Amino acid sequence: MMEAPRIRQFELKKWNGRPIVLCGVLAKVAPAVDFLWENGVRDSVFICDDERAGGSYRQAQIIGAESLPRQRGNNFLLGGKVFYARYRRFLPEMTLNSWFYMSLLLQDPYERKGYENLMGRFFRRRSEVFIMPGIDVVVSQRCNLRCRYCAHRMQFYTSPREYDEQDYLKSFGNILRAGVGVTSVRVIGGEPFLFPERINRFIECFGESDQIFCIDIPTNGTLLLPEKTLAALAGCPKATVLISDYGVAKSRAGELTAQLREYHVAHLLYPADSPWYDVGDLIRYERTLEETQELYRRCRIKESCAALLGHELYLCPVAAHGAALGAVPKPTDEYVDLRDTVHLRERLIRFQTRRTHLTACRYCLGGRTPAPRGLQSPKALPYRIFEES
Repeated sequence: MMEAPRIRQFELKKWNGRPIVLCGVLAKVAPAVDFLWENGVRDSVFICDDERAGGSYRQAQIIGAESLPRQRGNNFLLGGKVFYARYRRFLPEMTLNSWFYMSLLLQDPYERKGYENLMGRFFRRRSEVFIMPGIDVVVSQRCNLRCRYCAHRMQFYTSPREYDEQDYLKSFGNILRAGVGVTSVRVIGGEPFLFPERINRFIECFGESDQIFCIDIPTNGTLLLPEKTLAALAGCPKATVLISDYGVAKSRAGELTAQLREYHVAHLLYPADSPWYDVGDLIRYERTLEETQELYRRCRIKESCAALLGHELYLCPVAAHGAALGAVPKPTDEYVDLRDTVHLRERLIRFQTRRTHLTACRYCLGGRTPAPRGLQSPKALPYRIFEES
């Protein structure tokens, strides 16, 4: 059985007072040193960058990798994936569990999200620990827009429903209790800002977990938040609001950005030219088994977008919402029922490392063809209910 992940976010308020070693090239870790400097931590900070060893940045001494053994027992912050792969030989007994994640020291939201995405891809390829790259916690099927090319299939719902809050909170808790880490948790819908109290409770339940590296709340930028939710987000340093502005008449992205800035909530606004990709309609596409397997092999969505609907965890939103709509078959070996906690960790490992294509792959175009971003559909799109033969 794989060792449970213990790699965790470095939070200054939880600092144990021992020296901090930022491991990575200066260009990558300098913003973290800046944060520590601005918050009064000006001693006991080291940077491990072989190419600049012997120099300094602010008051931080830059050391070489051969000096790492003398830092044993201190706080190692992983500044980049290359560092760990290249220099772990200097500390052979230190697994990834011995390191900290440093994104909470990055104040620029774009820099922070870039680091989180990079490390998510890195962890996904490591065998030392089992860390799920991403889970979409779907709090509702309801959205106040109907984007024609929504990968989460909101454009097909005619009677959307909310998921029982206790169901998905308990189910997500079972994932953590199984000793699984999650690089990125996305609290989504539909539109999650339609249900701000659900955001509050998720943060209350899991915001302090060492097994979660970051919490993202994507929004279409049409709604503002109540003070209670703003306070909850401001009090959770792992949380980032991801705003999209689709140019629709009801957009309030500018007001929302100002609101989040006022409450010092981490956020970023996606550029208007951010790409979307077409995953197709809810129809079965005729292709050979070999073609379907190749589509699955090349799929990027499955690597980071597991979707939790109530107590059922799916590998991708096409499978999840296709099954919820009744348009895609739902084989029992293609999702995980999180109410069953027996051998849950092992089942999640098999689930995340699945090699064989999903049934839903036959109902998907693979998300490689560009599609108009935020294009609205005047009504719910038609689809056929799958009928078992």
